[in-house]
Amino acid sequence: MVKELIYLRSSIHLHTYASDGNGSINDICKAAKQEGLDCIVVTDHNTLGHNINGYVGNLLVITSEEITPQYQEQITDVGAIKAVSANNHILALGHDKCIRNVECTPQEFINLIHKYGGMSFLAHPDEPGHPWVDWGVTGFTGFEIWTYKAAWKRGSVQSPSITYAWRNPDSVLADPNKCEISAWDKMGRYRRIVGLGCADNHNYVSLIEGVKRAVFSWNLGLTGIVSYVLVEPDEFERDPVRAFLDSIKK
Repeated sequence: MVKELIYLRSSIHLHTYASDGNGSINDICKAAKQEGLDCIVVTDHNTLGHNINGYVGNLLVITSEEITPQYQEQITDVGAIKAVSANNHILALGHDKCIRNVECTPQEFINLIHKYGGMSFLAHPDEPGHPWVDWGVTGFTGFEIWTYKAAWKRGSVQSPSITYAWRNPDSVLADPNKCEISAWDKMGRYRRIVGLGCADNHNYVSLIEGVKRAVFSWNLGLTGIVSYVLVEPDEFERDPVRAFLDSIKK
C-alpha cells in the first residue's frame, strides 16, 4: 500500500538575535506553534549559531545560513540592529560547515556550499536595496521566487503612506517579479531549478507614527508566504531533517 506524502507547512528564511533579527529562537518557535506551522528554517547572516536541527516540541527546526557579502551590523535610532551588506545574498541549506568571513565571488560561494553538502538559493533577487545581480552564476539549486519582505518593500512604494503599508501589509504586497518567473521557466527547460516561497522576517523595530513598532511581528512574518514541502513518510520517520531537505532538493 502506497503511503500518502506528508505536507509540512514551512516558513523558510528567518533571522534572530544571532544576526540582525529582533527576537530569540524561542520567540520564533512560540509564534510558529501558534500559527500551526510544521517546520521553520532559520537562516541568520553568516552563522550557524543556533545549530538546532530537530524537534522543539512538535515543531521541526532547521538551522541554515544566509551568506551575506560584506555584512556589517549597525544600531538604528530606535536601538534595533540593522544590517548593511553588498548584493548577491545566498541561502545555504543543509551544509555542514559555516561559510562566514570569506571573501568570495558569488560563484565561489555556490561552489563552497555544494562542497559542504548543501543547497544554494539566490535570496530575494528582486529586493530593493539587496537584489541579486550576478545572473552569470551556474549550478545553484534554485532561488526565492517570492519573498515576503522584498515583496512588501516593492509594493509599499505604491501605497498611500508607509503607515498604510505597515497597517495593511498584505494589501500592498507585490506579486512575484515577472522577469524572475520568466527566468525560472527558461532555466527549468534545461535542468531542475527549485523555487522557494520565503519570509525573510526579522521582526524589525522602526519608528512609525513616532512610535516604536515591529514591522511584521513574528506571527505575521512567519505566515505571509509559506512553502509546503511534501516528504515521504518512511524517510521522514527515519530522519525528519534530512527528509525535509531532500524533498526540497528533489
